[in-house]
Amino acid sequence: MLSKRQQRRVWQTARKSAPARPGASAHLLLMAAMLVAAARSPCRAQSIALPLDLHQGLALGADTPRTPYLFETSLAPGVDFGRMQIAALVAASYLNPRWDMALGGQLSWLLPIKLSDLGFRCLAQALYLPWHDAARASLGIVAEAFGLLRIGIWPAYDFGSQRLQLTTSIGIDLLCWARMLGGPRETQFEPSP
Repeated sequence: MLSKRQQRRVWQTARKSAPARPGASAHLLLMAAMLVAAARSPCRAQSIALPLDLHQGLALGADTPRTPYLFETSLAPGVDFGRMQIAALVAASYLNPRWDMALGGQLSWLLPIKLSDLGFRCLAQALYLPWHDAARASLGIVAEAFGLLRIGIWPAYDFGSQRLQLTTSIGIDLLCWARMLGGPRETQFEPSP
């Protein structure tokens, strides 16, 4: 967690460099705001996560279609046990040329970098696609920043088409954003007259 002094230093650095680099000023101020918000975020000690990820990529191999574009939106409600997370997985998958629903599970392990909520998450997924009657196994490495942003790369194998797949993802943790934007939940009682 950033101390008040560190938060002030982040803001001062962003403000000082803004006039010198006009194109970068908005970017620096946004990054400073995210760092300060993350330091004040109630997501630090959460035990329940609700990550929403958007995946896109391609299927490798000589099978049809020739333009093997993949797209997937996934929601993975999970429970944290320290650095380990176990989650159920529900997804809508576009498997060119058709859509399918995916159901499965996900197991992940957080490898923190200096700060406890900043790091890489190593994931393993197993999915079943009922309309295609196929299964898919994925491994992923996701860079995670305070639950506010997740960016990852996912090699996978589709057992139905027997093809390798490679996707990238970007996502957020919905519960973390809800907690942060909702503000403190403290109730103040006023004595009645």
